[in-house]
Amino acid sequence: MIYIIILLSIILQLTATVIAILLIKVTKKRFYWSLLAIAMILQVLRRGSILLELILGNIMISCIITSEIIGLIVSLIMVIALIGINKIFICMRRRISERDKANQLYLNIVGVIVVKIDRDGIVKMINKSGCNILGYNEEEIYGMNWFDNFLPPNEKKRVMELFSKHYINGMKDSFQNKNIIISKDGTEKDIIWNNSVLRDEKGNATAVLATGQDVTERSQTREEIELYFNTAINLMGIAGTDGYFKRISPEWSRVLGWTEEELMSKRYVEYVHPEHIKEAKEQLAPLVSGGDILGYACKFICKDGSYKWIESNLRKLYSSDIVIISAQDITLRKELELMNIELEKSKQMEIIKSEFFANISHELRTPLNIILSALQVEENDNEDYKLCSENAYHSCYFKIIKQNTYRLLKLVNNIVDLTKMDLGYFDIHKQNCNIVNIVEEITLSTSQYVEGKGITLEFDTDIEERIIACDPDKIERILLNLLSNAVKFTEPGGNIWINIYGNEDKTIVSVKDNGIGIEKEKSDIIFEKFIQVDKSLTRRCEGSGIGLSIVKLLVEMHGGKIYVKSEIGKGSEFIIELPMVVCNELTEEECKTEVINSKKQKVITEFSDI
Repeated sequence: MIYIIILLSIILQLTATVIAILLIKVTKKRFYWSLLAIAMILQVLRRGSILLELILGNIMISCIITSEIIGLIVSLIMVIALIGINKIFICMRRRISERDKANQLYLNIVGVIVVKIDRDGIVKMINKSGCNILGYNEEEIYGMNWFDNFLPPNEKKRVMELFSKHYINGMKDSFQNKNIIISKDGTEKDIIWNNSVLRDEKGNATAVLATGQDVTERSQTREEIELYFNTAINLMGIAGTDGYFKRISPEWSRVLGWTEEELMSKRYVEYVHPEHIKEAKEQLAPLVSGGDILGYACKFICKDGSYKWIESNLRKLYSSDIVIISAQDITLRKELELMNIELEKSKQMEIIKSEFFANISHELRTPLNIILSALQVEENDNEDYKLCSENAYHSCYFKIIKQNTYRLLKLVNNIVDLTKMDLGYFDIHKQNCNIVNIVEEITLSTSQYVEGKGITLEFDTDIEERIIACDPDKIERILLNLLSNAVKFTEPGGNIWINIYGNEDKTIVSVKDNGIGIEKEKSDIIFEKFIQVDKSLTRRCEGSGIGLSIVKLLVEMHGGKIYVKSEIGKGSEFIIELPMVVCNELTEEECKTEVINSKKQKVITEFSDI
């Protein structure tokens, strides 16, 4: 019996020893499990010696039985305990394996590079994302030197020095860096790295575990934004809700004259014109709560003391304190707006002035007409007393008064008509008239006066009748003005020729003289308002300088045109071209009645300033 107990005890302890030896392989505490295995082996040797002594009969059987039963129980307990411990370790290993698989799965699905590099730069581990970014499979990458195969030459030295500083010298267990890596197809990737130094139990660095994020697209976007900032013609800026610029485009400095440092050293509103600061603060207040400001315009202070109008759009980024600013210089637009306002005011003032002249001219013309009528009555009453020397004396002064009254009447009439033309109130009444008769009768009505000045007046035409639509009264006025000018600037003994001719499309009336003539460069301006050729002519002859401008407007109202041919010392020729247009409303007889009405007074009025 004793032999069986001792043998079982030996078997159990041998089993425990084998389990202990197996546990040595799966745990880090190998020293303690090794002591347990040695203790088990010593127990086996002790029991073997007891069994040998028992066989030789050198020990008491009762003591041996008691001792062995206790040892058998202890051995049994130890074996059970060791089996339980082994099962626990098997479960732990399974869990660790499952966790490792989960970690590996995470590494493979995460969108960043995860790579483990040893002290020599050899790749020991890399995830699938890293393989995809680099364009290699895992088998190709494992064992490759990271620095030699994946870094461009211009980056290699810098990155190796960084790793050496943290890896070998042990400055920090974690560090960051950014560098370019080269993929299998040769493309470059911009990567931001977070690196951790792995150490053993003694604290020696064994490897570096690095996670890298591909920011190539982000870098390209940043470069594009940078390029846009530097080339945009608008004033671009980034500011905080505290009102300070964080970044500005060069246009701010170009437009306002302040340097970038000066602009960023003060709040945005401190560069606003004092009269706009209160309004600007009120406008900017909604930005804090996320509101947008669009199209806000105010004046900014320039470094040279001047001001520029700046129109701004401001938008706060969602759930941040960043405000994006896009602005433009609208100073020129504002100046144009002010100029337009001033122009409109000037137009209104011009209208008011024109209306004033129209009214004042009317007020002048009324008493002049009364004076003229009174003089005409007085002149008629004195017809029977012309033999009286006293009456002759009075008659001379009556003529002077009468002539100057006509001169004033002519001036007022011109002012009134020119004002009406400017305001668009002047109308002409076209009728079907024989233009040849009109021109001939005007010539005849002035011939006595012209010849009285020692000037020969000739009328010529190659057509007897030419019916056109015209206002006979205005045609008379045109011709009388041209004739009076010809008389003014033609010396006694000179000639004035009036000719009328035409073709199928137009009728041409010419008033020509051999007077002093007009300089060629001034022939284009004589039809402008208040323009006279030169001061010497102004002193030589009276006139307001508006007669020819009225003539030009009247000709254009008939759809025609007027121009002059002239040469200094040889005379001038004014040529009128009227279109061949007729209407059916009035007859030639009606037209003729209008033409002969008060022709004498028209001639006297037109020639009154000669």
